[in-house]
Amino acid sequence: MFRFLFLVIVLFATGPAHATKLGMVDFQRAVSETNEGKAATAKIETMYQNRIKEMERMEAELKKEYEDYQSRAMILSPEAQQEAQRIIMEKEQRYGATQQQYQQELQQAQGQALMELSEKIKSMAGTMGKELGYDLIIEAGVVLYVGTGVTDLTTDLVERYNASSK
Repeated sequence: MFRFLFLVIVLFATGPAHATKLGMVDFQRAVSETNEGKAATAKIETMYQNRIKEMERMEAELKKEYEDYQSRAMILSPEAQQEAQRIIMEKEQRYGATQQQYQQELQQAQGQALMELSEKIKSMAGTMGKELGYDLIIEAGVVLYVGTGVTDLTTDLVERYNASSK
C-alpha cells in the first residue's frame, strides 16, 4: 500500500512535464469474465456439486441414525444406549471432518486455478499498458476513488485475453 502511494506521489510530483496516462483494471472481474476463468469456475462448481451430494447423503444417514436411536432409546439397555451414542458421535465427527476437507479442497482448487489465470492476465495488462502508452495501471480492488482521468481497461483486457487464448 505504501509503495502504491509512493508511486502516485512520485508520478504526480514530477510536474506537468507530460500528460500522465492512467489505467485501471478490476482483476477479479477480468479473471471471472475470461473464457478460461468461466471454464475453471464451471469445472470447480461441478466438482463441488458432487461433494454437496455426498454431504447431503451423509447428513441424511446421520439424521436417520439419530431418529432410529431416539425411537429405540427407551427399550435399549444402558450399554446399548452408550454404544448407539458412540456410533452417532463418530458419524458426526466424520461428517464434520469430511465437510472441512471438501471445503479446503474447494478453496485450494479455486486458488490454484484462479492464481495461474490472474498471473497471465496481469502480464497481459502490463503488455497492454506498454502498447497503449499508459504510465500506470492500477488494481481497482485497492482504489477508493477514481476520477475521470483514469481509464477502466478491464473489458479491453478480457477481450484481448480471450482473443489470444483461442
